Amino acid sequence: MGAHENKARARDEAINNAREAALAEGVGLFVRSEVQTENSRLLSSKVYTLTQGFVGAHEVLSEKWEPDNVCRVTIKAPVFLGKVADALVALGDQLRLVGNPRVVLAIQPPAGAPQLVRGAAEGTLRQLLKEQRVNVVEAATLSQEKQRRVQNLRRLGEPEAADALELMNDVDLVLTGSASAVPQGEVTAYGLKGRFSSRAAADLRAVCTATGQVLASYRANAAATHLNQEAASEIALSNAVREWMARGLGAVKLALCEPAQCYQLTVAGAESTAAVDRLVDALLATRFAREVPRRAFNAPVAEVDVLYVGPVDSLRTELEEQEAVPLQVKEATWRTLTLRLLPGQSKGG
Repeated sequence: MGAHENKARARDEAINNAREAALAEGVGLFVRSEVQTENSRLLSSKVYTLTQGFVGAHEVLSEKWEPDNVCRVTIKAPVFLGKVADALVALGDQLRLVGNPRVVLAIQPPAGAPQLVRGAAEGTLRQLLKEQRVNVVEAATLSQEKQRRVQNLRRLGEPEAADALELMNDVDLVLTGSASAVPQGEVTAYGLKGRFSSRAAADLRAVCTATGQVLASYRANAAATHLNQEAASEIALSNAVREWMARGLGAVKLALCEPAQCYQLTVAGAESTAAVDRLVDALLATRFAREVPRRAFNAPVAEVDVLYVGPVDSLRTELEEQEAVPLQVKEATWRTLTLRLLPGQSKGG
């Protein structure tokens, strides 16, 4: 859609907006034009600046004019996703993950490989994730049922939404898939004999436990040589994982930096629907809350979903500082908050 006092300008604006929408749909992003938080401004401007040249010649399928020189168009245009993907990798390096999400690793290791090689993929992932301020959750700390879900994901090497969703309260992301290493034997490298080669692959997927959605899926390949065959396989696996992180983590960052996130609130001390309504009104009065799409009430506990622009720490701060509803935030994780409504009048009353 475009609107301008000059009809030609209005039509050009509508087509440009349609091309931007085609690009956003092609890369799985919704690029908002409204001013949001610093992260979303960075996301909106950088994505479009980096990728606007990757939409091909368009064809106008329909054109409709409305009062006040409002033009609506529908276009057909190819999006060059390969070039877009490369640009998004570069963009991912400039974004940080929101809220220090919790990640559990469910990687199927190379079958029949020595222990050192089997642990290379997960070891490298742990190191790189911690460098990104990601909390890597040890599967052994989960309940037996949750451990079984992780084992299912590791054994299958494929993201199963049911297993991922069952982990929602304990972790935010699951990295699943498989790693493989194939020794290539002795080779001559740089004119020198006595070195061994290995090829490796990391076929990994990042799954959001809140939705079961696959945020990133990519197969990375790498090779390495060394004086020792086992060491060559270990290095090749580490290189493959680093290649996956360079591309896959960028996609995860982009998914997690969408302007509005859905946070799930579990509210204790909710003695009536009126109390829940007051809490919802207080939420909607906060600066960056956009919508409360769901609420459920079973005294004395309520569940409330809120679409909020910003990390969970910002939402927590706004809730603690608002004066309409006395409350205490008991716990905050990546996408969830647990709070208790306190008896008494409003803070300002």
